[in-house]
Amino acid sequence: MIQRIQSLFLLIVTIFAVLLFFVPLAKYYQETGIFTLSLTGVSSAVTGLVSVKINMWLSIAMMAVTGAIAALSIWTILAYKERKKQLTFIRILLMLTIVLVVIIFALTDHIRKLTGITPEYGVGVYFPLVSLAMLILAQRFIKKDDELVRSADRLR
Repeated sequence: MIQRIQSLFLLIVTIFAVLLFFVPLAKYYQETGIFTLSLTGVSSAVTGLVSVKINMWLSIAMMAVTGAIAALSIWTILAYKERKKQLTFIRILLMLTIVLVVIIFALTDHIRKLTGITPEYGVGVYFPLVSLAMLILAQRFIKKDDELVRSADRLR
């Protein structure tokens, strides 16, 4: 199961999805302090900053999509005997990751427009982008495995 390269790629996707809950997505610097955007919402260490409130449902949606990505990537690793099912799961994972990327960049742009402060993107913004690359690689290697099995079946 883990000896296949695509399982390693999917494990990286899982790790990045879990880490996304703990790292900031963007930081906004003001003269009076800093506020950060994470999956759980906007937080500020200092009071008196420009107050930015994001919809609670948007935060819940980001957390739900990220949790679904983590759970489905684990499920995809465990479905190593069924390559067709893995390919279907990876397509779903690709769509979920693209939705997460769109939500994150739309939200950071929305906050930038509200406050007029340019965000400094944190490491968390890049996790879904790297996950997209890992999912594409996993999909490619699963297709190669499938073609290899088909060609071996033809030889028998």
